[in-house]
Order: sequence, then structure tokens, then C-alpha cells
Amino acid sequence: MLGGDDSNDAALIDSMLDWWAQAGVDTAIAETPRDWLKPQPRVAVTAQEAAVVAEVATAPLTLEAVQALRSGPFAVAPGGSVAAGLMFLADMPEPDDLAEGRLLGGPAGRLFDRMLAAIGRERDAVYTASIADTRTPTGRIEAGAMAALLAAACHHVALAAPRVLVLLGDTASRAILGAPVAAMRGGLHPITIEGSAMHAIATFHPRTLLQHPLAKAEAWADLRRITGALAA
Repeated sequence: MLGGDDSNDAALIDSMLDWWAQAGVDTAIAETPRDWLKPQPRVAVTAQEAAVVAEVATAPLTLEAVQALRSGPFAVAPGGSVAAGLMFLADMPEPDDLAEGRLLGGPAGRLFDRMLAAIGRERDAVYTASIADTRTPTGRIEAGAMAALLAAACHHVALAAPRVLVLLGDTASRAILGAPVAAMRGGLHPITIEGSAMHAIATFHPRTLLQHPLAKAEAWADLRRITGALAA
């Protein structure tokens, strides 16, 4: 209980506030009770994603039209060239990608550039794209949105018609090949998407290699597999 000594009362209050701050309490308690354990609403497909999916579903678009649809203030557009026949497909942009305005940016992008250099390629000589062109707050594509986004991505891949499609990470590998990287890497997978025949190769996303450097040896084997497929 607070007494009549203002200096002692102030010290006691400061001590109590300091204790609560160290305990992690940094927000005033509201009058209305809040259910902190209530599940958060699912992240819906963004308006732009929905527009892309609807457009792809209703018209046989050209590659240029798909690229235009996947551009915008909150999206990261595909990059590079389809001429070399080598396409890299990721799940969605990373925060660094949004900041730089290109896929595979930041430290993961610098590693990606070194990987390309190791097989005699440059960024402009390959084609990069993602299943979702915006990033969700969770960093994952919701199950309810995957079917529509995958349909749009497959149409995109078919229009690009690469000789080799490199799937970066588990989400891309599961979407196209039906299984994660661990189950699918180590080989070439002949696939046909909307009449376009190609070989798919599943490998680690560069962000995974930054977290698990020992996997770089396996990634190097995948890179050599890419060059072999292109040379065949």
C-alpha cells in the first residue's frame, strides 16, 4: 500500500513499473477483455493476385501480358530472359526482394548470383519467377489459395517454355512435382505443362543454403545437373 511519503511512493511505483517492463508488459491493459488465443483470420489472396488468377483463367495470354499482370506496387515481377531456356521458380518474394524490386534479392540473391556464375550464367540470361508475386504476412501460401495460384503459375511456365525448370524450395517442388526437395532432388524429372515439355530439377532455395551451408555441396551437384540437361 502507498504511504504518505511521496518520495518512497515514487520509488515504489518506479520499481513496480520496472518489474513489469522486464516481464515484457509494454502495453496498457484495455477495459474490454481480449481473447489472445483466438485463431487469427486466414490470409486471403490479395486483390492483385485474384486479378492475375482471373485474367489467366479467362484468356490465353501472351508471356508479355502475364509479366505485365504480375507487376505492381506490392508485387515483384518476373525477371531476366526466356531465351536461354532456363527458368527458376520460387514460392514468393522475400522481404529483401520487395525492398529491391526484384526476385532473389539481398544476401540470398547475392548467393544466387554466385551460383549462376559457377555455371557460366548471369542474372539477365535466366528467367526468374514465383508462384505468388506478392508476399503474405505469414510468409506462406495459404492452402486455399494454392490451387488458383498454381494454375496461373503453370500457365506462366508453359508460356516461358523453358528446357529446364529449376524449382527453388519445398513449396515450388511440392506444387510442380508433388513432393518436397528432399524427395525429388538428385535427378531430372521430365514433365509436360500445357503441352510444353521440359525437365524439372528440384533444389534448395538460396535462403535455405544461407541457413544450412553444408547443403551447398548438394546444391552444386544440382547446378551441374542443370548444365548437363541444357547441354543434352
